[in-house]
Amino acid sequence: MYTDRQLKIIAVLKSADGWMSGSLLRENIGVSSRTLQMDIKAINEKQAGEPLIQSNNRLGYLLNSKIALEEKIESDNNRQKQKSYGQENYVHSKQIITLLLFEKDYTSIGTISERLFFSRSSVTSDLPQVKRIISRTPGANLLVSAQYGLKIQASENVKRIMCMKTMQSRQDYHMLFSEEEMEQFAINQKKIQAVLAEVFTRNQFIVSGEAYHDFARYLAVCIMRSQMGFPVTEEEDSANEMPGGLAAELVDEIEKVCAYRFKEKEKQNVEARLKELNMVCKETDIQLDMLQKLEEFIQRVQEETGLKLQVERDLLEVLSDHVSRMELRIQNGRNNIGNHTKEMAKRYPLEMHLLRTCLSPVLNTEIPDAEMGYLVLYFASAIERNRRKPDILFISDQSASSIYNVQNKLKGFLGERISGITVIPEYLYEQRKEQYCRNYQLRITSEKELVLKDASFTYLDLFADNEQIMRLGRNVDKLENNYWKETEEKLRKKYGTKDSLYLIEEVADLDDLKKRIVYEYPEQKVSKETIGSSRLSMTDHEQDGRNKIYRIYLKKPFSYGGKQITEVIAAHYGGEGDMIEFFDYVKELLGGRS
Repeated sequence: MYTDRQLKIIAVLKSADGWMSGSLLRENIGVSSRTLQMDIKAINEKQAGEPLIQSNNRLGYLLNSKIALEEKIESDNNRQKQKSYGQENYVHSKQIITLLLFEKDYTSIGTISERLFFSRSSVTSDLPQVKRIISRTPGANLLVSAQYGLKIQASENVKRIMCMKTMQSRQDYHMLFSEEEMEQFAINQKKIQAVLAEVFTRNQFIVSGEAYHDFARYLAVCIMRSQMGFPVTEEEDSANEMPGGLAAELVDEIEKVCAYRFKEKEKQNVEARLKELNMVCKETDIQLDMLQKLEEFIQRVQEETGLKLQVERDLLEVLSDHVSRMELRIQNGRNNIGNHTKEMAKRYPLEMHLLRTCLSPVLNTEIPDAEMGYLVLYFASAIERNRRKPDILFISDQSASSIYNVQNKLKGFLGERISGITVIPEYLYEQRKEQYCRNYQLRITSEKELVLKDASFTYLDLFADNEQIMRLGRNVDKLENNYWKETEEKLRKKYGTKDSLYLIEEVADLDDLKKRIVYEYPEQKVSKETIGSSRLSMTDHEQDGRNKIYRIYLKKPFSYGGKQITEVIAAHYGGEGDMIEFFDYVKELLGGRS
């Protein structure tokens, strides 16, 4: 079975027009030369006979087009049973949570260790992460008893939502259930996906590919838990909305194919979930009160930072719909699944900062990290909104916000050669393949398996850098790269001086650190993000006319957010110069530039 990175290597080479240099392939994949060579060797070892990837010291790498990949990829997919979206981090923690969700009483550390085949010390070391994950779901608490062990306290509907989040791939739960139970879960999920694709398409209710897969998994979890003795009760404090026509149609169709009868409370929960799904290809419901809040946010950003966000009406309308749905999810304890949250903190420090310090106060709501991962990409596109807008068919099963961000990057680099962009999820393409193939000659996708099955598609990574996008149009803008190099050098000379560097032996906590470096900016204008297990990014804004960057290294770590911090990068924007360029340099320091 190919790993996700190996699939990415194959997809990138399949999209290349001939040989690709090792340096360009490394940049697209984001790995070192040694790692790339090891991956290519592993790929070729899995292929009997001729190597799948040819190599040449002068030319680089070439995918052997004579070797058919479809059968092997399909076999790999069958073994995986289902797609998994988002990062596959914290597998142990998710397995522990899933185990606890299927227990009605306390479970001891010893029992968890035996059932998951972990050592007791491994289970204990995973507990801080288990607590953090559970704490992100409103209405859920982890009860810890020295005598009895661990127990998740939550309503049945909240537990089902948590299962949807933790059971993203077979590896998350394969040790907890019998082969028969896992097979039935996979079969039900596949049947539900087929029903959703048909009903959503028929009703022109087109949700993002990611929301489609999550919703199907949620419904499969509902059936599984009910059949295993974990029913939803009428007394539960969950959704209390009468099912509409779409919900009723879905429930009827699913009951036919899965031989399962939904309770009235479950139907109400289905209706509530439908209202929270992120949409694409939709006439948005314009939320006037939310539009007013977003305009207040834009005004607040300009007044406090001097940055005038270029947010056009169409994006405002999409955002009003997304943020309104986000508020519903937060209020009802059904936050989205986290999506590349760690990457966001490194790649989008400016957007994250503005959302934390300017949008949260307007909404009077603290935006959870999992939701932030979706929202930040809309504003990333807003900041680059003045780029030119071209057209292609883009098939993606990633989040609506991720699609929107990549869509705007494509428009900017491909220029007037393309008149517009049509974005659809893969299941919709499969439903109307003949129509889309007839009407669109240029087709790209973020789904690696689709590239391998259909040579007419060009692969584009979710976090596609400038090189990937410019290669599609073969119209490289060298001036932009040269401009950034010059700007970066100026910023490095300005902010990379010795007086910005701090080497500190030890601090008690973050407040103690702030006192040591004389960091005295208003708390309401400061945002903090942890990056990895030991880095902290701290940014703020105040119009005092002087920017400053602090780079702090500690010999002994201090505790923050459940992590042991040994490095802090603090950036103060005081209104000096271009804010976007300043934060681009901060991004460079955080390791977020491709």
